Amino acid sequence: MADSKKRRQHSQKSKAHFPPACKTEAKWMFGHLDLNNDGYLSLQEMYDLEHDQNERCIKPFIDTCDLDQDNSINTREWCRCFEKTDRPCAAVRRRIAGDFAGEIGAYAPDCDVQGFYKPTQCHNSVGVCWCVDKHGVEFANTRTRGKPNCESVVNNASSLTSDDEDEDTDDDDSAEGSADQMLVF
Repeated sequence: MADSKKRRQHSQKSKAHFPPACKTEAKWMFGHLDLNNDGYLSLQEMYDLEHDQNERCIKPFIDTCDLDQDNSINTREWCRCFEKTDRPCAAVRRRIAGDFAGEIGAYAPDCDVQGFYKPTQCHNSVGVCWCVDKHGVEFANTRTRGKPNCESVVNNASSLTSDDEDEDTDDDDSAEGSADQMLVF
Protein backbone atom coordinates (compact mmCIF):
# COMPACT_ATOMS: atom_id res chain seq x y z
CA MET A 1 0.00 0.00 0.00
CA ALA A 2 2.79 2.41 0.92
CA ASP A 3 4.77 1.75 -2.26
CA SER A 4 1.82 2.33 -4.55
CA LYS A 5 0.91 5.64 -2.91
CA LYS A 6 4.09 7.18 -4.24
CA ARG A 7 3.73 5.58 -7.67
CA ARG A 8 0.20 6.61 -8.58
CA GLN A 9 -1.76 9.65 -7.54
CA HIS A 10 -5.40 10.10 -8.51
CA SER A 11 -5.84 13.16 -10.69
CA GLN A 12 -9.44 13.62 -9.63
CA LYS A 13 -11.31 13.17 -6.38
CA SER A 14 -12.96 9.77 -5.96
CA LYS A 15 -16.73 9.48 -5.78
CA ALA A 16 -16.43 6.35 -3.63
CA HIS A 17 -18.34 6.33 -0.33
CA PHE A 18 -17.67 3.34 1.90
CA PRO A 19 -19.80 1.75 4.62
CA PRO A 20 -18.47 2.65 8.10
CA ALA A 21 -17.39 -0.94 8.90
CA CYS A 22 -15.36 -1.35 5.69
CA LYS A 23 -11.79 -2.55 6.33
CA THR A 24 -8.97 -0.13 5.57
CA GLU A 25 -7.31 -2.63 3.22
CA ALA A 26 -10.54 -3.10 1.25
CA LYS A 27 -10.99 0.68 0.88
CA TRP A 28 -7.39 1.06 -0.26
CA MET A 29 -7.62 -1.72 -2.85
CA PHE A 30 -10.90 -0.37 -4.22
CA GLY A 31 -9.32 3.08 -4.62
CA HIS A 32 -6.27 1.52 -6.25
CA LEU A 33 -8.41 -0.36 -8.79
CA ASP A 34 -10.98 2.40 -9.44
CA LEU A 35 -8.89 4.11 -12.12
CA ASN A 36 -11.57 6.56 -13.25
CA ASN A 37 -12.64 7.38 -9.66
CA ASP A 38 -16.32 6.84 -10.38
CA GLY A 39 -17.02 4.73 -7.28
CA TYR A 40 -17.52 1.52 -9.30
CA LEU A 41 -15.14 -1.22 -10.43
CA SER A 42 -15.85 -2.11 -14.04
CA LEU A 43 -14.89 -5.33 -15.80
CA GLN A 44 -12.05 -3.43 -17.47
CA GLU A 45 -10.72 -2.11 -14.14
CA MET A 46 -10.76 -5.61 -12.62
CA TYR A 47 -9.31 -7.42 -15.66
CA ASP A 48 -5.68 -7.55 -14.46
CA LEU A 49 -6.71 -8.61 -10.97
CA GLU A 50 -9.01 -11.37 -12.23
CA HIS A 51 -6.48 -12.70 -14.74
CA ASP A 52 -3.42 -12.85 -12.48
CA GLN A 53 -1.96 -16.33 -13.02
CA ASN A 54 -0.66 -16.38 -9.42
CA GLU A 55 -4.14 -15.76 -8.01
CA ARG A 56 -6.31 -18.42 -9.65
CA CYS A 57 -9.06 -18.21 -7.01
CA ILE A 58 -9.56 -14.44 -7.27
CA LYS A 59 -11.89 -14.44 -10.29
CA PRO A 60 -14.48 -16.80 -8.75
CA PHE A 61 -14.20 -14.83 -5.51
CA ILE A 62 -14.66 -11.44 -7.22
CA ASP A 63 -17.58 -12.84 -9.26
CA THR A 64 -19.41 -13.51 -5.99
CA CYS A 65 -18.97 -9.86 -4.99
CA ASP A 66 -21.20 -8.52 -7.78
CA LEU A 67 -24.45 -9.09 -5.88
CA ASP A 68 -26.74 -7.35 -8.38
CA GLN A 69 -24.98 -8.97 -11.38
CA ASP A 70 -24.59 -5.63 -13.21
CA ASN A 71 -20.95 -6.35 -14.22
CA SER A 72 -19.59 -3.69 -11.88
CA ILE A 73 -18.86 -3.67 -8.18
CA ASN A 74 -19.79 -0.73 -5.99
CA THR A 75 -18.21 0.07 -2.62
CA ARG A 76 -20.96 -1.65 -0.63
CA GLU A 77 -20.54 -4.89 -2.61
CA TRP A 78 -16.75 -4.69 -2.38
CA CYS A 79 -16.66 -4.11 1.38
CA ARG A 80 -19.23 -6.86 2.00
CA CYS A 81 -17.06 -9.29 0.04
CA PHE A 82 -14.08 -8.67 2.32
CA GLU A 83 -15.84 -8.33 5.68
CA LYS A 84 -15.30 -12.00 6.56
CA THR A 85 -11.67 -12.24 5.45
CA ASP A 86 -9.00 -12.67 8.11
CA ARG A 87 -6.04 -10.42 8.62
CA PRO A 88 -2.59 -12.07 8.17
CA CYS A 89 -1.93 -13.46 11.65
CA ALA A 90 -5.51 -14.53 12.27
CA ALA A 91 -5.55 -16.38 8.94
CA VAL A 92 -2.35 -18.28 9.80
CA ARG A 93 -3.66 -19.17 13.29
CA ARG A 94 -6.87 -20.51 11.76
CA ARG A 95 -4.93 -22.58 9.21
CA ILE A 96 -2.52 -23.91 11.85
CA ALA A 97 -5.41 -24.81 14.16
CA GLY A 98 -6.77 -27.07 11.44
CA ASP A 99 -3.45 -28.53 10.30
CA PHE A 100 -1.65 -29.00 13.63
CA ALA A 101 -4.49 -29.08 16.16
CA GLY A 102 -3.37 -30.84 19.30
CA GLU A 103 0.28 -31.22 18.27
CA ILE A 104 2.52 -30.47 21.22
CA GLY A 105 5.30 -28.04 20.40
CA ALA A 106 3.71 -26.62 17.25
CA TYR A 107 4.31 -22.90 16.71
CA ALA A 108 1.28 -20.63 16.52
CA PRO A 109 1.76 -16.89 15.95
CA ASP A 110 0.76 -14.31 18.54
CA CYS A 111 -1.85 -11.92 17.10
CA ASP A 112 -3.17 -8.53 18.18
CA VAL A 113 -6.91 -7.82 18.50
CA GLN A 114 -7.11 -6.70 14.85
CA GLY A 115 -5.60 -9.95 13.54
CA PHE A 116 -2.13 -8.61 12.73
CA TYR A 117 1.11 -10.03 14.15
CA LYS A 118 2.42 -8.76 17.48
CA PRO A 119 6.02 -7.52 17.13
CA THR A 120 7.49 -10.29 19.31
CA GLN A 121 6.91 -13.88 18.19
CA CYS A 122 8.13 -16.86 20.20
CA HIS A 123 8.27 -20.59 19.68
CA ASN A 124 7.98 -21.44 23.36
CA SER A 125 8.75 -25.14 23.10
CA VAL A 126 12.25 -24.38 21.75
CA GLY A 127 12.78 -21.08 23.60
CA VAL A 128 13.43 -18.94 20.52
CA CYS A 129 11.90 -15.52 19.83
CA TRP A 130 12.17 -13.05 16.95
CA CYS A 131 10.75 -9.75 15.74
CA VAL A 132 8.24 -9.28 12.90
CA ASP A 133 6.29 -6.49 11.26
CA LYS A 134 2.49 -6.49 11.51
CA HIS A 135 2.27 -8.74 8.43
CA GLY A 136 4.56 -11.39 9.94
CA VAL A 137 7.71 -10.61 7.96
CA GLU A 138 10.67 -11.37 10.17
CA PHE A 139 13.31 -8.71 10.79
CA ALA A 140 16.81 -9.99 10.00
CA ASN A 141 19.10 -11.04 12.83
CA THR A 142 16.47 -10.86 15.57
CA ARG A 143 16.19 -14.58 16.47
CA THR A 144 17.44 -15.19 19.95
CA ARG A 145 16.95 -17.28 23.04
CA GLY A 146 14.74 -15.20 25.29
CA LYS A 147 12.82 -12.13 24.18
CA PRO A 148 14.42 -9.47 21.94
CA ASN A 149 13.43 -5.79 22.22
CA CYS A 150 11.10 -5.86 19.22
CA GLU A 151 9.43 -2.53 19.90
CA SER A 152 12.70 -0.71 19.19
CA VAL A 153 13.33 -2.85 16.07
CA VAL A 154 9.85 -2.08 14.71
CA ASN A 155 10.14 1.64 15.55
CA ASN A 156 13.59 1.81 13.94
CA ALA A 157 12.30 0.07 10.80
CA SER A 158 9.32 2.45 10.66
CA SER A 159 11.56 5.50 10.84
CA LEU A 160 13.81 4.09 8.10
CA THR A 161 10.81 3.42 5.87
CA SER A 162 9.42 6.93 6.28
CA ASP A 163 12.85 8.45 5.57
CA ASP A 164 13.22 6.43 2.34
CA GLU A 165 9.76 7.06 0.89
CA ASP A 166 11.17 8.26 -2.41
CA GLU A 167 13.16 5.07 -2.99
CA ASP A 168 11.68 1.86 -4.37
CA THR A 169 12.26 -0.98 -1.92
CA ASP A 170 10.60 -3.95 -3.56
CA ASP A 171 13.45 -6.32 -2.60
CA ASP A 172 11.63 -9.11 -0.77
CA ASP A 173 14.77 -11.27 -0.81
CA SER A 174 16.24 -9.31 2.12
CA ALA A 175 13.85 -10.88 4.64
CA GLU A 176 15.47 -13.80 6.44
CA GLY A 177 12.23 -15.55 7.16
CA SER A 178 8.59 -15.16 7.85
CA ALA A 179 6.72 -15.97 11.00
CA ASP A 180 3.95 -17.62 9.01
CA GLN A 181 6.26 -20.48 8.10
CA MET A 182 6.46 -23.51 10.36
CA LEU A 183 9.74 -23.69 12.22
CA VAL A 184 11.72 -26.88 11.71
CA PHE A 185 14.41 -27.74 14.27
